[in-house]
Amino acid sequence: MTEPDRAPVAPEIVQDALSTVEDLCQRHEISALEDFLESCRTFAREKMLNIAVLGRFKAGKSTFLNQLLGRPLLPVGVIPVTSVVTEIQWGPHERATVEFADGRREYVPAERIGDFISESQNPENSKQVARVRVELPSMDRYRGIRFVDTPGLESVFEHNTDASLEWLPNVGLALVAVGVDPPLSQHDIELIRNLSRYTPNISLLLTKVDVAG
Repeated sequence: MTEPDRAPVAPEIVQDALSTVEDLCQRHEISALEDFLESCRTFAREKMLNIAVLGRFKAGKSTFLNQLLGRPLLPVGVIPVTSVVTEIQWGPHERATVEFADGRREYVPAERIGDFISESQNPENSKQVARVRVELPSMDRYRGIRFVDTPGLESVFEHNTDASLEWLPNVGLALVAVGVDPPLSQHDIELIRNLSRYTPNISLLLTKVDVAG
């Protein structure tokens, strides 16, 4: 016996539910749920599940996403290379949208995103890039999901850390990249603790298993 198809929940019902929870939190001074509610509002507004890959510098975040994409789209290296939050999702045409801090937008080929997100070509984010969004037809199987590459939280460049932390309210699912060497650090534990304020959906992504003896 099969279950009947469930009709999608109307957006106004979702917003009413979130407003009710927000009112209750304000009435009873429950501040611990503020970040999580903001994350829920973002998901309801965009109808997109944001899967953020976070972790320390050189944890293998960009390498993991490149493997997922099946192409070396994101820059990798032995020094901090990701200076800007990069979003990757399905789109009917392959392109990258570069959004600047002043509100400008520039559309570039996907292969050129390194000009804007890598530390070597955009040192200390001198180009004032707010974020880069890449749309790929090859992501068809992941429609409704947006993968997010974030700057390393233990990067020597302080602005990298800030860029990742400012993006946390958008997290729907957090993948915390942890390399097999070194093992889970205090920084990783603190990150997981902070992430729990925004989403209960946190998983560890074990990377660099190929280097394990």
